[in-house]
Amino acid sequence: MGLNQRMRAMHRLLPALLLTVAAASLQAGELSYAWKAGDLFRYDYYKAVSITQKDENGKLEERKTEFTGVMVLEVRTVTAAGATGTLRIDSPRVTLPQVRAFSAQSDAPEIQQEKNRSIGHAISGAIKVARWSVAIKRDGSFEILGRSPASTAEWFKETANSAGWRKKQIETVAKIIEQDLGFKPSGVDSDILLMLNSASQDAGETHALRPLRAVSSSKSGEKDKMQLSFTRSFKEGAGISYVVPNLESAKPVQIKPKSVSMHEGIAVFDTRLSMLDTLNEDYTATLDYTCGAQTLTQEVHVQYRLKRLAPAISKPE
Repeated sequence: MGLNQRMRAMHRLLPALLLTVAAASLQAGELSYAWKAGDLFRYDYYKAVSITQKDENGKLEERKTEFTGVMVLEVRTVTAAGATGTLRIDSPRVTLPQVRAFSAQSDAPEIQQEKNRSIGHAISGAIKVARWSVAIKRDGSFEILGRSPASTAEWFKETANSAGWRKKQIETVAKIIEQDLGFKPSGVDSDILLMLNSASQDAGETHALRPLRAVSSSKSGEKDKMQLSFTRSFKEGAGISYVVPNLESAKPVQIKPKSVSMHEGIAVFDTRLSMLDTLNEDYTATLDYTCGAQTLTQEVHVQYRLKRLAPAISKPE
């Protein structure tokens, strides 16, 4: 089986897988989030990931996954470092690319009609019931303290049934997600909100595949508003690569970050509420894959948008 087919198999199992201009009065580094016990924040959430690579015939193929919903953050207690609370996603909707699979009658993977809808529905259902216990720092980063359900296998129950995964595949994917990609029931997330102190981001191995955000400029906008521009870049270091298990053979897949092109990176911060109004991000990362003697170049186009629904964004008087 070729590398393209191996990568396509990985995408089926990990669909929802995988910024100085001075301000007039206030600098980005002087901003911080303010949390109050009992506050409830609601954000319109949108994320899309498009993967473009050549197929077996050398033609470019694009596969796009979209996720929409309402992100709800309930602040429970306030601490010296920030706050603690719970995070959930209301009305989640996952849209997946068409699913291909091998059949007994064909030597090549075939499109499974409506399979992407049933799998997307199962994933949406799992996300809807999920709850995260979080500690939110004043710089906007989240520490995931716990997750319900905690078991990754429990998350996969309905999805596995819809996708027709084998038990071994479920175990392998759970291992990749928790051990290799670092998505455990606990951890640190600096991508949900705009992290104001980019220097404190964890530079761990799992970030080799994720270009890190950094605020690059700030300027005063409308009354009580600050506009922040940000970029993304892979962490420094020649020859950085990341190795993940191969779902189809004993040979591992080595992934090496290549470049990042930033198309948009703008956020608006309410300085009166000390809270994010909106965030709009659009970038493309290029990755090189190697499996034995086979190679593959892939472009990952990411679009991410947040807009605060409650408390409502204030309008200029």
